[in-house]
Amino acid sequence: MPRMFQCDFDSKFLGGMVNRMLRQHGIRLRASSPYHQSSNGLVENHWKTAVRMARGFLSEARLPTHYWFHALRTATERMNLLPIQSVPNSDSQQPITTTPYEL
Repeated sequence: MPRMFQCDFDSKFLGGMVNRMLRQHGIRLRASSPYHQSSNGLVENHWKTAVRMARGFLSEARLPTHYWFHALRTATERMNLLPIQSVPNSDSQQPITTTPYEL
């Protein structure tokens, strides 16, 4: 379970059901500054990669766009399987292996 959820300055995330659900599960919500989505650079890059993979899956299989959800889900599942070396943990000073894409 993630400890923090970062999003752009969108009322869908900042207020309402999403915010309540995150608080109920002990997940902090962090929003970028309004009109400054550049602070979401890493997230935007991962999203762009997932979208490109999904388009590629649909194109290669010659499937119609109503399979978009399944293609995007498959792309994120495959991205989650890729291990990366993260920044060393401040507690143990040892690098840990994590997956970068938790969607």
